[in-house]
Amino acid sequence: MNVGQFNNILSCGCASWNAHRLVNEYVKIAWMVNDTVPFKNLPWDNQVRILRVTSVIRAYLGLESCMFEPFDIIGSVFLNSENKDVLSHSEFSNADLTLLKQKLCQTTEEKWKMEHGEDTERWFEALALFDAYCSLGGFAFNHPEYIYPEIADVYFKMEGKALGHPLLRRDICVKNDIEIRKSPWFLIITGANMAGKSTYLRTIGVNYLLGCIGAPVCAASLTLYPARMVTSLRTSDSLASNESYFFAELKRLKMIIDRLQQGEQLFIILDEILKGTNSIDKQKGSLALMKQLVANQACGIIATHDLALGELEKEFPNQIKNYRFEADIQDNELTFSYQLREGIAQNMNACFLMKKMGITV
Repeated sequence: MNVGQFNNILSCGCASWNAHRLVNEYVKIAWMVNDTVPFKNLPWDNQVRILRVTSVIRAYLGLESCMFEPFDIIGSVFLNSENKDVLSHSEFSNADLTLLKQKLCQTTEEKWKMEHGEDTERWFEALALFDAYCSLGGFAFNHPEYIYPEIADVYFKMEGKALGHPLLRRDICVKNDIEIRKSPWFLIITGANMAGKSTYLRTIGVNYLLGCIGAPVCAASLTLYPARMVTSLRTSDSLASNESYFFAELKRLKMIIDRLQQGEQLFIILDEILKGTNSIDKQKGSLALMKQLVANQACGIIATHDLALGELEKEFPNQIKNYRFEADIQDNELTFSYQLREGIAQNMNACFLMKKMGITV
């Protein structure tokens, strides 16, 4: 319907259908359109009101009564952008004109929502995916020296050379290797305080996750199998949930065991488990946990101060391998190489550090 036809409808010979009356009727109809109720489900008096307006349009255009639904007629007139210009030249009061324009906008928005409402979730998912790809692309662009890992097809394998933590400055980052070739297999990392155990775990975890999502990794080479990674690195207590640190850690470990028993393939990283109990319970529980993880064909890394866990390699020589980070004391000074070595840690530094801080030991 063009502008001229709309003008003729507004000024048609029927005296009962002047511009002011048409506006008032349209305002009422707009609310019905906004509610998106099918015409046949409207109350009888509202159906009559809509038919009165649409009959004027049908009569002028010579349309068959069965050709269009009443809402289609209303939409073809009042949602047409050209017709909005006509409204400003018709014999409407300012109040009527303002209200009609508001209804036009509302109806247009509702029509858009009806047509595209179900698509918005898919649009946001596409935007999120595009944003993720941009982040991965930016990461790769900013680290041209990083390499893309090779993907293994058998659980489990993670072999890498010169892995470094992406957040450490390149001039101070000490890089280390990792070698896990089969399942079950666990690396037990022992070492003194501040020797590099936790940083090594995070280095492995971050690069593993980067490789699994398709990003380049900070390594000279890396081959990995993309299993689910589960960690227990920074468990905390909760006053709100009435959970102690120890109970929260037990829940985390129980979740790992349950998932393994359900047949899920996991890559597990644990840092100093069972810290919230006494040394005897801790040692007993840690040994039992490691045996259960091996029995469930799991793979991963555990860092600990408990040297007794290192004895498990003798019991499971084909499933457990010991590595260590050492602290060296020379000329009454403590130094760290941050280099991963085979075997169980030989040096401890807690008492030395206490003395250096002026605490009597």
